[in-house]
Amino acid sequence: ASGQALAKGDFIFWPSKLSLENYRSVFRDHSIYRAFFISISKTVIGVVTHVFFCAMMAYAMSKANLKGRKLYSAMGIITMFFSGGMIPMYLLLSELDMLNSFWVYIIPALLSYYDVIILMNFFRDVPPSLEESAMMDGAGQWRIFLQIYLPLSKPALATIALFNGVNQWNDFM
Repeated sequence: ASGQALAKGDFIFWPSKLSLENYRSVFRDHSIYRAFFISISKTVIGVVTHVFFCAMMAYAMSKANLKGRKLYSAMGIITMFFSGGMIPMYLLLSELDMLNSFWVYIIPALLSYYDVIILMNFFRDVPPSLEESAMMDGAGQWRIFLQIYLPLSKPALATIALFNGVNQWNDFM
C-alpha cells in the first residue's frame, strides 16, 4: 500500500492501491545490506562455534573417569535455572571491551548446558569398543572425537544446530 493510503487509514485487508515504493525505499538504503550480512554471519559463525563447543564439552563430560565431573555437572545445571541477568551481562561485556565488536554476538552464546546434556547422552550410547579399537590403532582423543563421535552423532548435532540457528537469527539482545 502507498504511504498516503496508510496515513489516511485507507488500508483494511486489501490495499486500495498496490505499490512497491516502500520496498524500493528500503532497498535504496545500503545499510540494510550490511545489517543482513551481519545477521547471516552471526548466525552461521554462531551455530558452528556453538555446536563445536557443546560437542567438545559433552565429549569430555560423557567420560566416567573425568575428575570433577559431578562438580561440573552441578555448575552447568545451576546455570540452566539461574542467570546473572541482563545488567550484569552488560557490565561484564563492557569490562571485556566487547560491546562494539562482532564477537559480542558469538562468545556469550558459545555454550548451552542443555545442548551439552543432549549430546552427552548421545555420546554415552556410542559403543566403547569403537573408542578402544581406535586407541589400539594409535588414535588420540582429538582424532576419536573428530572422526568417530562427531560423525556418529550427526542427527543430534543437526538438531542442536537447527535450534541454535533459529535462536541466533531471532536474538535481538
